[in-house]
Amino acid sequence: MLRPLRVPAAAWAGLAARPDLPGLHSFLGEFPDGKRAADAKAQLADLERQAAAARQEEERRRQEKLQEEARQQAEEERRREEAATKRRLDEAEAEKRRQDQERRKLEKEAAWAAKKERLHRWRGAAAAGAAVVALLLVGGIWLYRTMTPAGVTSVAVQPDAPGADKAKAAAEVEAKRKAEEAEQQRLAAAKAEEEQRKQASALVEQSDREARNLNYDRAIAAASEAIRLDPKNAMAFFNRGVVYANKGDNDRAIADQNEAIRLDPTYPNAFVSRGAAYGSKGDNVAAIADYNEAIRLDPKNALAFCNRGALKRKIKDASGNADIAKARQLDASVCR
Repeated sequence: MLRPLRVPAAAWAGLAARPDLPGLHSFLGEFPDGKRAADAKAQLADLERQAAAARQEEERRRQEKLQEEARQQAEEERRREEAATKRRLDEAEAEKRRQDQERRKLEKEAAWAAKKERLHRWRGAAAAGAAVVALLLVGGIWLYRTMTPAGVTSVAVQPDAPGADKAKAAAEVEAKRKAEEAEQQRLAAAKAEEEQRKQASALVEQSDREARNLNYDRAIAAASEAIRLDPKNAMAFFNRGVVYANKGDNDRAIADQNEAIRLDPTYPNAFVSRGAAYGSKGDNVAAIADYNEAIRLDPKNALAFCNRGALKRKIKDASGNADIAKARQLDASVCR
């Protein structure tokens, strides 16, 4: 029995109601020409645009999630740093109070020692004076004058300079004053450095907000200013690198993530972002190596599994399916 031929109108009737990519490709393969074929091509182009838009939206959500995780980690790091700085300042203040107490104690001891020394000398002088008076009373002066040979003079013992103790105490006080000034300068420098770190953290958050609103130039400017204020802020380099990647500037993105990783080699998302930039440049080996390191640092990093799985699928590596499944198991919203 002969199979009845399909005609374009009949084939198109069901497909037009619920068009899909496989059905449209099949229809065009069977009916490449004619008005229905033109309609099918238009539907196919529209579906492909929708699919591309969906992929872009998925990528945007992934980047937003990545930046949110980075922001949260930066905030946590900022709080830890503020607590550590407060602890250091409290310890420095306590040490300063202890040094002040020690200085005052030493000054009192020095003053008391000088007073005792003066009293001792006065008593010695008084005792000597009393002895002389006694000698004069019994005629010692006459005996002394008659028995002393001509040309012989007495030698007077000079006491220590009365200002020596004062000079020593003053020198100690001056040394303490200089030490206190140096400590105050150190505390002022630490406070200024802490203030710059706070400003840099606020700028990192600002760059994150600008990036979420797709204001990439403003996001880069805020991150760059944060780096100027605090060159050791790994999150500033990370944020700027993510924005450069979103703009398609993969070389700058990789350079910033290199610096972020140098400053904080334990941050997995920096490896994920650098891996994505390497993948965009076609360096699949470097990209997979970065994804591997991100997963080693954070075995629950869904984005790292998702990106590695997608790249493995692209290079026809069947193990990519397992990565995709693992990503969806960890976070269904990341790898759709």
